[in-house]
Amino acid sequence: FADMYKRLKEWDVKFDHLFAFTYGLWNDDVWMHDHEMGWGEIGGAKMCKGLARLWKAILKKSDAELGITEKYTRPGVIALCEKFKEAVEDIEDEGITFKFA
Repeated sequence: FADMYKRLKEWDVKFDHLFAFTYGLWNDDVWMHDHEMGWGEIGGAKMCKGLARLWKAILKKSDAELGITEKYTRPGVIALCEKFKEAVEDIEDEGITFKFA
């Protein structure tokens, strides 16, 4: 995902891909509970940290730049990020944080 995302130029396209990727991770959460690579700097913790960094950067953009609505889309996306944060931070004994905002 990261390599493909870096090649994207338009913020609205980046937003769409980031939303789809995050939703997919949140919706199909087997990886959160069966993480053979571990949660260290080569595993899920590193991925979550990078994903939060992408969200932090993209949420600084205006609604117009992202092609979203202030009334529905932005609050919905923030709700998804909060649900994702809750899910990964609830993984026992891992100390993972998802600082997207």
